[in-house]
Amino acid sequence: MPGMFFQALLSGVLLITLFNASASEADFTNPEFACSLLSDHRLRTSGWSKRLAGQQYECRSHYREFLTSGRLKNRIRYIAHGSVDLVNMLRLELQIRARRDVQRAHRHLLEYTSIILDKILDAEVPDDMKDAILAGIKGDWHLKTVTLSLSRFSLDNALYELHLTIYPGTKP
Repeated sequence: MPGMFFQALLSGVLLITLFNASASEADFTNPEFACSLLSDHRLRTSGWSKRLAGQQYECRSHYREFLTSGRLKNRIRYIAHGSVDLVNMLRLELQIRARRDVQRAHRHLLEYTSIILDKILDAEVPDDMKDAILAGIKGDWHLKTVTLSLSRFSLDNALYELHLTIYPGTKP
């Protein structure tokens, strides 16, 4: 009897340790969790599915347009990418098409970044990263168990795009 009690106690301690190790890290690479990450924030995805090429899977939201004063709208979308059962990248893509509302669009990107970091790491956006997002300046950060990268691209159909990409561990 004492052996069974000790075994049950040890099993309970092990389960608590595994659960507390970081449920968020496990969830981050789980396709179901990753695809629903921003569903409550107007970036609902179509669900995890195979892409046409290779063994790559992803889910992506439609673009969400922001109110702007002009004809062209700034917009954002969310993508999770990986293999059949593992997410290896999250990305927010902000498309800047209306010059006069750039700062508002950058604040939307910061808001979504904050939501993601809170959900997957229980962490806030570092101040230097906030500054880079609001200024639209590229950069790389390592925060707890993830690497974050902000990239800027010039496009023909937009003034530019900002991509905030989150990788588990170090950047590939």
